Amino acid sequence: MPSINIFHENVAEKLTALPLLADGLHVAQSSSGLIKSAPAATSNVNTINGTNGNDTLTGTAGNDIINGLAGDDSVRGAGGSDILYGGDGTDTAFFTGSMADYSFSYDASTSSYTVTDKVSGRDGVDTLFSIELLSFSDVVNIRPGLLIPMPSLTINGGPYNDYLQGTSGNNTINGMGDNDTLVGAAGDDSLYGGDGNDTAKYTGNAGDYTVTYNEASGNFIIQDKTSNRDGTDTLSSIELLSFADGNRSPTSMLTSTLIGITINGSTASEVLTGTAGIDYLYGFAGRDTLTGGAGNDLLAGGDDLDMASFSGSRAGYSISKSKDGQSWTITDLVGSDGTDQLIGIERLQFKDQALALDINGTAGQMYRLYQAAFDRKPDLVGLGYWINDMDKGASLTLVAAGFFLSPEFQKLYGVAPSNATLVGNFYQNVLHRAPDQSGFDYWLNQLNTGKISAAGVLASFCDSPENQALVAASIQNGIDYTLWLA
Repeated sequence: MPSINIFHENVAEKLTALPLLADGLHVAQSSSGLIKSAPAATSNVNTINGTNGNDTLTGTAGNDIINGLAGDDSVRGAGGSDILYGGDGTDTAFFTGSMADYSFSYDASTSSYTVTDKVSGRDGVDTLFSIELLSFSDVVNIRPGLLIPMPSLTINGGPYNDYLQGTSGNNTINGMGDNDTLVGAAGDDSLYGGDGNDTAKYTGNAGDYTVTYNEASGNFIIQDKTSNRDGTDTLSSIELLSFADGNRSPTSMLTSTLIGITINGSTASEVLTGTAGIDYLYGFAGRDTLTGGAGNDLLAGGDDLDMASFSGSRAGYSISKSKDGQSWTITDLVGSDGTDQLIGIERLQFKDQALALDINGTAGQMYRLYQAAFDRKPDLVGLGYWINDMDKGASLTLVAAGFFLSPEFQKLYGVAPSNATLVGNFYQNVLHRAPDQSGFDYWLNQLNTGKISAAGVLASFCDSPENQALVAASIQNGIDYTLWLA
């Protein structure tokens, strides 16, 4: 099989294979007029190779094999049954007629597309490998995958830094743990970053997209203004958007009539304060305090334990959680703090008291421990003291041991209760039921054999699924406490 290899200095030159000449040579001509020739073909298939630059390669009226190699190439098979290899880069195959004149199929075993011209004697049947875009007389730069019905997938990552890419269907991609990169590709996709700092990646420049925020769901909606490309995606727990011309935060692309500022924190613990406009504050790592000030702001805490600060008293604000539980909306009903969207914020500080949103974190554990040990709701000052202790590293068992020394605990359980009395009282005070025999025997044996301390048993009852279910309704909208500053 003959092969024509064209080498030239200007890698973006147009290269065209010309028909068989009378002297028996196949030739190729560059846009500068340079003629290269090769011996005549001994079969009905011609092979045309590009360069590592951006080439324009056109086949003959016969059957051709065109190799684009590297670079962003433009290839046209012309007539015949052609095989078009794009190679590296973003490559485009060109066709003579309108898109409706062609039929399309996909071979998953070879990752190839077949484009068949339904008009006889024109472009023929072409097989495409590594071709990213197709152009017709009426539609240009469309991905071939959009012309083939593709399945909608659900893709789940793991507890690592994953790179997850969907199909041209409407996909659901879950990053799960760690710092993930999610690529919805074409179609209308749902991208859930999960824990960590996650990135949604897009094909075009930032200016090609519009971003809106859905207050009811707490999700960002990003829409590609270029048709037949990235579609419209719904983003949850996505911290960064990656475009061809750089990275942006979702909130920095929101449009508003009040101009505020964007403040990015660092890995240190910082105090970030906004303006009277619409501000975007990002704490990133470290234990940060974010104050949006007046205007409708977005406060994103990032990693570690972060606090949002407000100027008014707790009673002057409405507080609601998004349906997916990933964000909170705080609205000032009487002052000038506006309506703020919170993502990755664990604590709120008002003028008169604090509110903990980490109901599954240390604040939730401390509330349940009070309820377990004393069979009552915690007092705000005491709760604030012990939350502060646990925030500094104290374990739940260590705090539980401190509760054993309190007069209130000794009044309920006695100064030196037997192990059997202690276990029985835990069932009554914590779970509000008589003990099941197997459970009672298990915990009594654990205490009698010294495998666990009495404080450890209390901590276990506190964090048991049964006790969490009993307490859940009381703390689902946050936990009031008094901030302990010591």
